[in-house]
Amino acid sequence: MDPIREGATGAAVEDIQERLASLGYEIDAAERDAKSFGSSTTSAVARFRIDHNMPLGGEIDSATWIELVDAGYEMGDRTLYLRLPNLHGNDVRGRLLRRPHRGRGQAVPGEPGHARRRHGLPRHLRRD
Repeated sequence: MDPIREGATGAAVEDIQERLASLGYEIDAAERDAKSFGSSTTSAVARFRIDHNMPLGGEIDSATWIELVDAGYEMGDRTLYLRLPNLHGNDVRGRLLRRPHRGRGQAVPGEPGHARRRHGLPRHLRRD
């Protein structure tokens, strides 16, 4: 995908602006009416990238597009099922956070301590 940046116009820009607006990012009404990628759209993209721990920038590249699409999903928007590659997005993260965990020592994904093993370090890193 070629990056979409300031100065671009058309249906792709309109889609980007609608997705950003649905996530709460402000875009100038004149830009939205003209379907043009202007300064307020650039600012919204830059804020979106910062909010999602992405490299700084004001253009939509393929990684930003994937993150923008994923950010728009909420629980109930699509059927979640086992598939490869795995589904990802806000709805999947929400499902993981609500999933009941069994046993002690299991942290909720996305919270501090999730990556730690139940019994400390893996065997190959222990100093037994």
